[in-house]
Amino acid sequence: MALDISSLGDAVHDILGLSDYEKLQNTPGAICFEEKFEKCTVELIFSYHKMVSGYSFRNGITGRKSFSEVEGLLEKYYKKYDIKMGLGTIFRKSESVDFRDKIFDHQIMSVDTLNEVTPILKGWIYDDILPFLDHFKRVEDVYEKMESMPLNDRSGFVCNPMPIRSLIMKGLLKTDDFVKYGSRLEAFLDKQKDSVHYKNETKYFEEMYQELKDMQ
Repeated sequence: MALDISSLGDAVHDILGLSDYEKLQNTPGAICFEEKFEKCTVELIFSYHKMVSGYSFRNGITGRKSFSEVEGLLEKYYKKYDIKMGLGTIFRKSESVDFRDKIFDHQIMSVDTLNEVTPILKGWIYDDILPFLDHFKRVEDVYEKMESMPLNDRSGFVCNPMPIRSLIMKGLLKTDDFVKYGSRLEAFLDKQKDSVHYKNETKYFEEMYQELKDMQ
């Protein structure tokens, strides 16, 4: 029997052993699963491509971990200013060049054809994404890893807008350079008030920064 996208999501959920994860409402081009913990949420995002006779998975799966301390603050301002941006503190994209053609070109039309690429998908999830995300159990762990990385590499670890999340973590952890970093970011965004690239951040930054300063 041919799979529609809802049935494909159910099959992925069952075959990959994601019983602890809730399948979220499908979004165009992606099947998403979520597991909630006391202070964080883990998401697994499978990107797919609609083909004539079925679906194919784009190369790689993205795992995302959201810490409520960080994302709760952003979510409040996103709601206040009606900003349509996703939440997530850190992410990990697992991919393998060796399997790129096999994954992208493989048409999934049934559970049987899904089973043919299941070992690759399981490897990405259980050997890479979940162990990586599990290493970061606290905001402190994320911050320490981020600070150890070259600045240009941090956007491949911390979700965008990376500088805003960096500031939030510095504020929550009361780091010595919180005010210095915040002032530099404030001065930068003040010059970007007419820029379409920073239109969201300039809406809420002053209020959020003040809230963080009040926590110190």
